Amino acid sequence: ASEAFSAGRIDEAIGFVTTALKEKPEEAALHNDLGVYYLSQRTFEQAEAAFGKAVELSPRYVKAFYNLGTLYLKQGLAGKALRPLERALELQPYYTEAHYNLAQALARLGETSRAIEEYKTVARINRTPAFAKAYYNMGVLFMEQNKLQKALDAFKRTLRRRADYVKVRYNMAILLRRLGLLDQAEQQYGRVLQLEPNHTRALVNLGAL
Repeated sequence: ASEAFSAGRIDEAIGFVTTALKEKPEEAALHNDLGVYYLSQRTFEQAEAAFGKAVELSPRYVKAFYNLGTLYLKQGLAGKALRPLERALELQPYYTEAHYNLAQALARLGETSRAIEEYKTVARINRTPAFAKAYYNMGVLFMEQNKLQKALDAFKRTLRRRADYVKVRYNMAILLRRLGLLDQAEQQYGRVLQLEPNHTRALVNLGAL
């Protein structure tokens, strides 16, 4: 089933797992796999049922709790996402992706301070470029709170991990302009245009400096 899924043959993968479940209906991993396949098709109701069955059969199944929380997040149900993501973290405290998705859910619910703490945890436990976005998201939340210096620091930390992050440089330029640092703002708009020459908003903002 996993080979079929990796090759994009999702219906075939679902068929394999459905057949396997007839022989092993109590196999939590099969229900979780089925949920993953349904989720990839955005068949949310079936995915929820499959992940729910997986955690019912195996109450310490970290990945299934994470997947259930992620499913709710994808549906825009941030409130429902909290408990399964928190449960995944109770079972596996250093689960980077769960911390990240929990931060996203909290931010959507307006729980900014808690969201920032979760992003800080992500940045602390996973220093790879893939999770530089944790610092970026922190910066955005600090900007919403009008904590501009903290936002600037978060954006700088993002760029130390991933220098080609266009979105960060663009928002950093906006922030620098708000701080009255026009030369530095111009420099960041210039870097944005080096990385993405047709970035319309950067061209307009640069011309307005």
